[in-house]
Amino acid sequence: MWWWERLFPQPVDNSMNGIKKYKENLSGKTFGRLTVINFCYKDKQHEKWLCKCICGEETIKRRDHLFSGRSISCGCFRKGKTIERKRIHGMTGSRFYKIWSGMKQRCCNENSPKYGRYGGRGITVCDRWLSFEKFKEDMYEDYQRHANKFGEYNTTIDRINNNGTYCFENTRWATWSEQAENRGRLIKYNGKIHNIAIWAKKFKINKKTLTRRMDSGLSIEEAIHVPFLK
Repeated sequence: MWWWERLFPQPVDNSMNGIKKYKENLSGKTFGRLTVINFCYKDKQHEKWLCKCICGEETIKRRDHLFSGRSISCGCFRKGKTIERKRIHGMTGSRFYKIWSGMKQRCCNENSPKYGRYGGRGITVCDRWLSFEKFKEDMYEDYQRHANKFGEYNTTIDRINNNGTYCFENTRWATWSEQAENRGRLIKYNGKIHNIAIWAKKFKINKKTLTRRMDSGLSIEEAIHVPFLK
């Protein structure tokens, strides 16, 4: 008896009227680095198969993960990739690397919780910055200067045009407060660009009032200086 059969005992009906324990015999088939050895068990939803990895380790994988490509090794492939990245640039655990990784995730990964506010509305990462090495080449020196002045935690990546792409021309390092100023509807006035919240604060006008005035068709100057009649 295999060890998993002791942990997950499954009733087996060998009669012709019994329900098949698996859809298709995968024994001997190869998926990535994995070769299927034998069927293990089936829970309420998924078939589990014993596989042997090319590295020699045995592992249990779901049938659907094998066919979808989600499972291609016992885990050694991912570990190898991580070791390779660390060997190449040595920054995998750094805040700078996490900023780059987070930028890619929210723009390119549909499963990211932030995708709807970034990739889902058309915000992309330029082709050059899909490579960490190129991103580091363009941005690391300025990152260090900003981090030395404001601290690493208070050094964030910010798009100058909040609706534009992540690229060298449209990206800067900014503090959290500067990030907040750059969000929302941007308006140019007297050669400066701020969002409505900043203009409202500067001219001591209620933000909702200023927004309502501009939505009615007034320019920023009229919305700020021309009083409304009751």
